[in-house]
Amino acid sequence: PPPPAAVRAVSPVSTVRSMPPSRPRMVGLGLALERNANDRTTYVQEIIRGFAAHKSAQFQVHDIVVAVDQEPIEGWDLDAIKQLTVGEEGSFCTLQMLRGDRYFAVTLQRISPQTDGSGYDPSSRYSYE
Repeated sequence: PPPPAAVRAVSPVSTVRSMPPSRPRMVGLGLALERNANDRTTYVQEIIRGFAAHKSAQFQVHDIVVAVDQEPIEGWDLDAIKQLTVGEEGSFCTLQMLRGDRYFAVTLQRISPQTDGSGYDPSSRYSYE
């Protein structure tokens, strides 16, 4: 009889590609803010559809922003306020607001808006979200 065929264990070659770690997506709250030149308060100029502020349905145009995450923002410039409101998608941010003579707080989870097929891309809009 012929000699037994040599049996050889063959392990497949595995290619491991190291993928760069993905960075968390940074998103805002969906509030376009403006500064009142007379009293220097910061107020909501626009609520941007699809973002957390819009989905919460708790904001109105002309609401005044008093604090972001317990940090009073009186006298801050808009870019500094934006730095507080923009954060990792899924993280939370609490805004203390004033409407008329009523103070209220809203905690929002930062989310990216879903595309709705309208062609509107909220990420292309320059605003203080």
